[in-house]
Amino acid sequence: MRISLHGGDREKGKRVGVSARVPDRAVVRSLWIRRSGGPRDARFAPLAFLLPLTACLVAASASGDASQRAAILTVAAMSPAAVVDIRERRLPDGWVTFAAGVFATSTWIAWLFGQSYDLSTILLGALAMAGPILALHLASPGSMGFGDVKAAVVLGAALGSVDWQLAVVGLTLASGLGAAIGIGRRTRTIPFGPFLVVGAALALAAGSFVSMGGAP
Repeated sequence: MRISLHGGDREKGKRVGVSARVPDRAVVRSLWIRRSGGPRDARFAPLAFLLPLTACLVAASASGDASQRAAILTVAAMSPAAVVDIRERRLPDGWVTFAAGVFATSTWIAWLFGQSYDLSTILLGALAMAGPILALHLASPGSMGFGDVKAAVVLGAALGSVDWQLAVVGLTLASGLGAAIGIGRRTRTIPFGPFLVVGAALALAAGSFVSMGGAP
């Protein structure tokens, strides 16, 4: 479908910046960027996202616990999906599935080497992080995508393998940071995936520092 302007309409179109025979997809994207504060600085967003994430993961890696290392690998594996979400406003199923595979594989290897896991805490972590997001998705699919639900399941399970309460901390941090950034930038929409990943990383770092402080 193309837009064609004639006569006075063409002159009016020039004044508002609409050219003749513009593809409808380009028009929709242009309007979306103007209304939502779109990704004008998307080139720099991944760098701004990855630097604090790396710092959090380095801090969390000080623990040395096998379950924490598995969670760290899972969060790191989810990072590319968060970068895509920043640029394109979607969480690719491929990267989410890859992160789930990283968690399952690293957990299985740790179990083979004697690491014990409580399946109930993994399930509680997934439910604690994904449950509220699923409820919001069901109530308003336009405001929360199902990709965020799937990412929260994987990240919550990874946090739950360490301590299911970390999933609650991670979701709280993600929601608070997302709200603060959205209000600060005065945007109508924000990608939530990156905040889920950063919230999970911060929760891991906090859990690591608490465990080190409680160690004899």
